[in-house]
Amino acid sequence: MTDYPFLTDLCESHLIPSRTSLKGWKLTKLRDLCYLYFLGLRILLSDQATKGWARRYCASTGESNDYSKWRNSGNDLYVMLHALTADDQADKLDITPSVVRQWLRHVAVHDPEDDTHRFFMRLDGMFHVSNSTMRAMRRLILDWDDVDDRDRDDVLTKLIQMIHTLASSNSELLPELKKMSVTESASAGATGSASVATVVGGLGAGFDPDGKWRSVFSKKKPVVVRR
Repeated sequence: MTDYPFLTDLCESHLIPSRTSLKGWKLTKLRDLCYLYFLGLRILLSDQATKGWARRYCASTGESNDYSKWRNSGNDLYVMLHALTADDQADKLDITPSVVRQWLRHVAVHDPEDDTHRFFMRLDGMFHVSNSTMRAMRRLILDWDDVDDRDRDDVLTKLIQMIHTLASSNSELLPELKKMSVTESASAGATGSASVATVVGGLGAGFDPDGKWRSVFSKKKPVVVRR
């Protein structure tokens, strides 16, 4: 192993595949993206088509007892939590690793709505989120089962756009979130999955290269969110 020191630098994350690449990320950007990952996981866990993938992802992220060590098996979320909970970071967040780990482990095998409610009520404070749009999204996603179709369209569209803005197409969650939109559009009689899978600019059928973002699965008039 000493002959190949670069191996200890690598991990399985698609977004941040090495310690070296992690150094190029600003903590404020990681903070927002990590928060959005939790929102995305909540949505993916709520849908039968994506629940299995989301549970495996949560199980992998919550496997270790804490996030203090660099793990070669670390995914996007693990690496972000590792960076954000480091003792030497200047703007240390109020993240309690045991609370995060407990939620990840619970949702990996159950649907603990009470645990999710308590955890999501703490997210804004844990990640120092002041962005009103992100906070409003979190409130809607917390009560996802009670949200109507139009608001779901709007939230999922914004979430995909925000994650793509911060992570480009490298995010491990984006393919699953777009798969969820494809599934819902097909069930609504909209564009089939084969044509929806056509990627424009790496973002999928909902991306307009002229700078507009439109929902790919809305049953009503698409919601437009400008970049």
